[in-house]
Amino acid sequence: MNKNLFPWIASGAGLILVSVLFFAGAMSPSGEYSLPLLMMLFMSELGVLVTGAGAYVGAQIWLRQRSNTTALLAATACTALALGLLWLGLTLWYGNQPG
Repeated sequence: MNKNLFPWIASGAGLILVSVLFFAGAMSPSGEYSLPLLMMLFMSELGVLVTGAGAYVGAQIWLRQRSNTTALLAATACTALALGLLWLGLTLWYGNQPG
């Protein structure tokens, strides 16, 4: 696989995971989900790892080739998705604690 494509693939996978989590009800205030909580937590964690790796690879590509603005754009998108998925996972985790 071409290393230059990995940040774009990671951001695409992150967008898919965010949309699945959103439509599964991860943002619902009532706490009623259409997917099991453990599965949504796993999806969130997997998304953070994949998009974090995409951000790292994209930043490395951009540091080697400063004129490659698409790598910077992909790294920025992956960073935003990683932070969003991290926030979503923490919200799911702490929103379902007893007490």
